[in-house]
Amino acid sequence: MRTLNLGILAHVDAGKTTLTERLLYAAGVIDEIGSVDDGSTQTDFLALERQRGITIKSAVVSFAIDVVTVNLIDTPGHPDFIAEVERVLSVLDGAVLVNNQHVMSFGQPNRHFNTAPPRAGFRRGRGACHKECHVV
Repeated sequence: MRTLNLGILAHVDAGKTTLTERLLYAAGVIDEIGSVDDGSTQTDFLALERQRGITIKSAVVSFAIDVVTVNLIDTPGHPDFIAEVERVLSVLDGAVLVNNQHVMSFGQPNRHFNTAPPRAGFRRGRGACHKECHVV
């Protein structure tokens, strides 16, 4: 079975955890989409994360799609927890850069991606997936 390590990267409050929930729901991993505001998401498991509505520690949810094991990694967006994002970059095969149109801050995730260590099979390129996000 092949493994795909896929990270969700963005600035604070861009919707990384919300996107993660929707991807897990679409893949059939969860039956109900959790809410950051309600503290019911799969990846924000620390009490402080649930209280503040932010991701502090990167979290991995693994699931299979056909012959691929996907390790979906939800990362923090707040600059105080940037070391968590940098730690994850070395294992990624790909990343989704999420951009909140209301904030328009794509610099931080782009800097991480552009400085990530090269890894076999990790292609650098961009393509639009929707008006509100870019797939890298």
